[in-house]
Amino acid sequence: MSDLASLLILSIAVSLDSFGVGVTYGMRRIIIGFKSLALITLCTATTLLLAMGLGNAVSHLLPLEWAERLGGVILLGIGAIAVFNNFRSHRQQSVQPRSSLREPRRTAPKPSRPHWLNWKPLRIILDIWESPLAADFDDSGSITNLEAVALGFSVSLDSFLAGIGAALMGHSIWLTTVIISGMSGCLIYFGLQVGIVLANNRLLNRLSYLPGILLILLGLSKFV
Repeated sequence: MSDLASLLILSIAVSLDSFGVGVTYGMRRIIIGFKSLALITLCTATTLLLAMGLGNAVSHLLPLEWAERLGGVILLGIGAIAVFNNFRSHRQQSVQPRSSLREPRRTAPKPSRPHWLNWKPLRIILDIWESPLAADFDDSGSITNLEAVALGFSVSLDSFLAGIGAALMGHSIWLTTVIISGMSGCLIYFGLQVGIVLANNRLLNRLSYLPGILLILLGLSKFV
């Protein structure tokens, strides 16, 4: 597989969650303006730069083949976890009664976390990562600049380990950052536009497995 093809597949896999966030916001009629969308994209780019810088530093400490395989293992692991989490989520939804889209979204109890994860900024980001709708702090139906920053770093959490893996596999730091962050922003916007139409579409639920499967295939490609 060529480096460009591998990078494009990685970009799609990492960014598809952003599409899901956009669809969720579209279903709820929550508005993300251009400035807020730009801030989300910038936060994703910042996270990727940090991750790939770390991955690049580690790659210099390992033989090239080992570094590439370690990158493959990281992507494979992320993909396997993503597929498992989606399977578990769909299984839980299948045994629960369907609720209205307009049902209050903060009724579910928050999971307990280690004490060191209770630092407020980190707690906010993790809350949004678990439930993207939590980014609308004031329930105004519109994402402000501050809310966009929190949402941006939450959306980019999944990109962090993928960025380390991409750097270990030898991908260009700047090209990878531009492509993944740009695609993430575009998919959020696209998801917003189609959220209402695809709200109850079964195909969309099946697509939630695609990012994990793509990451697993990319990881396995380094062992073939």
